[in-house]
Order: sequence, then C-alpha cells, then structure tokens
Amino acid sequence: MTPKTHFIGIEELPMMAIASALHKQGHTITTCRTVNKIANELLPEFRQQNALHPNDASAVDVNYDAVIVGQNVNKDHEQVMQLQQLGVPVYFYPAYLQKYAKDKQRILVIGKDEMLAKFFTILIHVMHYWKRTLNYVAFVSDHSMEVAVHLSDAPIIFFQGDLCCFSPLDPRNLASIYQPHVVVMIDIPAMKDTDNTYSQNITTLQDIADAIPKAGRLIYNKGIIELCEIGSINRIDVESVPFAPHTYEFTNKKNKAGTTVQTKDIPVSLMDKTSLQVLSSVCAVLAGCAVTYTQFHEAIQTYR
Repeated sequence: MTPKTHFIGIEELPMMAIASALHKQGHTITTCRTVNKIANELLPEFRQQNALHPNDASAVDVNYDAVIVGQNVNKDHEQVMQLQQLGVPVYFYPAYLQKYAKDKQRILVIGKDEMLAKFFTILIHVMHYWKRTLNYVAFVSDHSMEVAVHLSDAPIIFFQGDLCCFSPLDPRNLASIYQPHVVVMIDIPAMKDTDNTYSQNITTLQDIADAIPKAGRLIYNKGIIELCEIGSINRIDVESVPFAPHTYEFTNKKNKAGTTVQTKDIPVSLMDKTSLQVLSSVCAVLAGCAVTYTQFHEAIQTYR
C-alpha cells in the first residue's frame, strides 16, 4: 500500500528536499493548500494531492501514515494540534528521518559548514565510483553542493550534524535525535546559537561521543586538541579512530598528497588545509564501510 505522508511547513528548504526524496520512494505527498504554489514551483517533479487548509478542521485526514513538521512550525498550529488529538503520528523532520533509518547504520558528520559540504561531495563521488549504495541527508549549501537528501533501501545513511537546539519544541540537537552508531568529528562547528559558548560546544561534543552505542565508532581529527581529548576517553565497546589531515609535497612541480602509508596523486582542487582534513575524514569513515585506502585514492583521482 502506498504510504501517505503529509507535510506541514513544506516551504522550508529541508522539508522540500525530504518530500522530494520520499516521493521518489513512492510516497503520496500532501501538504497545506496555503503553500501548494510554493511547493509546486520548487518541487515540480511531484504534484500536491488532496491539498488541505490548516484551518479547515473537517478536512483533517486521519489516514496519514505520518505527518512531518518543519522546524519553524509553532506548537499551537491548529492542524498539528488536531492531528495529535486524533492520534496521527506527528514528527519533526529529524525524528522522522531517524525512524526511517532505524534499521540502517547511521553515521553523523560534524564540522564547519564548508567542511560538511566538501565531505558529502567527496563521499558521494567515491561511493558512486565504486557503485556502492548509500543514503544521505545534508542541509549545507555552497558552490559545489546544494541541499541534498537521498533515501532508499541502502543499509547505510550519513547525516549532517549540528550542535544547536533544533527548535523550541524539540530542544535536542541533531546528534541526539538521529542516535548515530558512528560519529565523525572533522572540526568544532562554528557557534550559530549566540546562547552557546565555545566550552558548551565542547561539552556537547563530549556528550555526543559518550552516547555512541556499543560496537559504535568515534572518528576524530587528532590535529585538534579538544577533539583529541574527547577521542582519547575510553568508552566500553566503542572504537576510537583518530585521523590526521593528509600532507602534501611538491615533486617535479606536480602536486602530491599522501599519508604515512603511501603517496598518491589527488586533484589540485583539494590542495588546501580544509580539503585535506575532509579528505582524511572521508577516507577514515569509508574504511569502516569496506572501501580500502587504495580504492579511496583510486576514486579520488577522478574527483573534479
């Protein structure tokens, strides 16, 4: 039976990306009449069906398989309240994604926005090169990557992490909501929430590491003192995997990059400090996904 999923707050960019991904998986997508025009313009690949007006109590459908709510939707939103009273499953979108991925290996990636964008572009390139399937949820955007959500029956999913409170109605951070098996700490994220101090962010990162379940992994940049301290803590049945940023040298005027294992050519576009840190983090996490060091470097030579 085709799942029927209703969106409240679909005008938010992450919500539209999720709706598009679920539509491609065969879900029937519905939303509020007030934003149909916006959604149809930005998501032309699916048409809104059974449009509902948020103030029309008689139009509320109790047959939704799930209702997904945006970050900026208030708790007193009339339709949300009606659906909750009727016992319809209502989720903020991170909670829905965690439920969707409950049987997948969940990998959370934390770092500055520019690092996250590059991480996902490199990750996807390498996995596609070797024809490996994966899911990902990345809400970063720069010149190389737009907001991206890909959902399928793949056994592994990568999430972009964030240390900030998700919303006043769900004060947890994304790491707490997604409940990852593997956490990748490339760098300490910039403080987006003015209420958070640097020391509070470090405490949050340690809490995230402490919450990794048994048989999980913490992959961290050992070149950052605070992350090295978090990674060096002994956690029962949790593997700590430090990585060092790739180094490079100039040989015969040709850029080279490598680790202590061996030296490999990599694209000139990756020859900067940020890219080299990200490169090493992707290499480290994919080693746990059956992509060897040699395979990684073969794939990365075709990265553009």
